[in-house]
Amino acid sequence: MPEEPSAGALDFETIQTIVNDALGDLNPDEINTLYWHDSLHQYSSEAKIVERLRQWEALLNDYFKPLVESGQVEWATFAEMVELYKDHERSK
Repeated sequence: MPEEPSAGALDFETIQTIVNDALGDLNPDEINTLYWHDSLHQYSSEAKIVERLRQWEALLNDYFKPLVESGQVEWATFAEMVELYKDHERSK
């Protein structure tokens, strides 16, 4: 993700734009990954944390779930991504 000027400023419209752009520019000869991080501890109140989690849940269900179901996006843990990279390097 591009660096954002202030912590917590990353909005979900930006995430969708970046993912849509990335999906249109995949390299079939490489492993294509995208990662972002949102630290809930940076939000100043329990109500703001709950709201941020609600926003994440909506994004995951409304935007990402159809991409996963169609095969355009595959979820992986960090450990799984490491194994994909190792396998890719061994196959070269």
